[in-house]
Amino acid sequence: MILKKYNFKKRIQETLAISRKQQKRSESSILTHKVKYRSLCYKLYNKVVPFLTRDENSRLTAGKSQTITRGKIKKQKRFLNDTMRNSYRKFLIESSNCNISYSLFCRMRPFWVVHPSIADRETCLCKECMYNECPNCKDKDFPVATDRDMQASVFITQWATETVLREKKNKEGKKEKVPVKMTVKKKTETTLHALLDLFQGQLKNFRRHLFNIKRQFVYHRELKKTMKDHVCLIHVDFSENYACKYHSEIQTLHFASNQQQAILHTGVLHIGGVEEHVCFGTISSSKEKGPAAIWTHLDPILNLVKAAYPNVTVLQEYGFQSGTWNFFEASHGKGAPDGVGGLLKRTADRLVSHGVHIPNAELFFKKLVDAQTSVKLFYVSEDDVDEATKNMPAGLPVVPSTIRIHQLVTVSRGQISYRDVSCLCSTRQTLECQCYNTKTFTFLVQATAPTQEGNGQNETEIPWQNLDIIGQWCALEYDNDIYPGIIQGVSETHVEVKCMHRIGVNRFFWPVRDDVLLYLHEDILRMIPIQLL
Repeated sequence: MILKKYNFKKRIQETLAISRKQQKRSESSILTHKVKYRSLCYKLYNKVVPFLTRDENSRLTAGKSQTITRGKIKKQKRFLNDTMRNSYRKFLIESSNCNISYSLFCRMRPFWVVHPSIADRETCLCKECMYNECPNCKDKDFPVATDRDMQASVFITQWATETVLREKKNKEGKKEKVPVKMTVKKKTETTLHALLDLFQGQLKNFRRHLFNIKRQFVYHRELKKTMKDHVCLIHVDFSENYACKYHSEIQTLHFASNQQQAILHTGVLHIGGVEEHVCFGTISSSKEKGPAAIWTHLDPILNLVKAAYPNVTVLQEYGFQSGTWNFFEASHGKGAPDGVGGLLKRTADRLVSHGVHIPNAELFFKKLVDAQTSVKLFYVSEDDVDEATKNMPAGLPVVPSTIRIHQLVTVSRGQISYRDVSCLCSTRQTLECQCYNTKTFTFLVQATAPTQEGNGQNETEIPWQNLDIIGQWCALEYDNDIYPGIIQGVSETHVEVKCMHRIGVNRFFWPVRDDVLLYLHEDILRMIPIQLL
């Protein structure tokens, strides 16, 4: 010891009045404390390691290169299923008698238990599970308590689309009742068992919806990070409306028939290797929002890319080699283009408040150009949109299940590949991968059947995005038999149908208890016109 080395031991004993017996006792207590601390750490380590290496807390990898070596000890990697913070909370719940801090818990994490990266995720397997297509877990339901009366009545409030009769005047001035579709919040009575069935069905749809949200955001972020010089990303928002207005108006101008609107298509252009992005907006008086109108609004943007960035190679149709079109999940695509639209609208409102009149789309464009905003603006005339609509080929086949598609890939004229979610392979310029059950489609007058799961599609594509089909009759296939039913609701991949039961050949009846189930869009063979019933 230092005190003994420099002969200070005796002087300190005399100064502090510490006897030799007391000094020996303190030295032994320090040694005992160290031994106890090491023993406690060893016991905690023997609890933390088995906890983190359990299959419910981390998953074992099987790849040949997925190993890690520390101190000449080679181990197969395990990826954590959750964050260390959540794992620490779970450990404290299971081992309530263990007093361990979060920092010590993290230090005791084995070196072969690591955090997964984007490339380490089993995304295809995850997609099958989240889409309820995995054979191991597709029949699993959320566990619920069974000690309740399942036939008890409960009241639920949910959005529903129903048909109501409204009185309107016809051309002759007479009043007549016409059916109108309305979405209302309706309170209905049902049983607890039916409510749980509804919950289980909607939970599966929500699982798919949540997976699509996260997957599309991850793809968008990775694409911007990995873009090379010959790649551009056009993030667009279709479409926004601006109500044109005067600085001072008379009362009759407030009625809808007297108001004009300007149509805005806004977006942000990202070029690989270029830090600065370009905000743009196209303005038109045409209210057409079909495919021809969309491409007419994109035409000046693509011409700008070809002129300013000639090394970019995207989209065959416009002189580029290849391209991808990706969609955010419905209701979750808010981003930079919405900010561009908000900037243009606020600028126009500020001009109006300062005495500027903006009565139509053309003046809306001119006044914004004069305001010298940082947004590149283009005007698309109504004649250009009408001409593009007129020149669009007639009789083009419809791509099946468009409501499910989140990525389109084109590498050759007249043919596309499509999948339910965007694949990260395209961020690495691998556009012709077959991940996520990729299907192909050819735009011929007579449509070629999609590959893989495309066989058996109905000849006439049903507009699932149109809510008017709710309440209509349809024919569906179940267990190789055909049943009629009434559509109750539509989701991205499924349709809710109240079915009739079969008795004999071509004889159907309504069961005492409604048979309402979710079916895939592919199971619906066709719509049944009312006149055939």
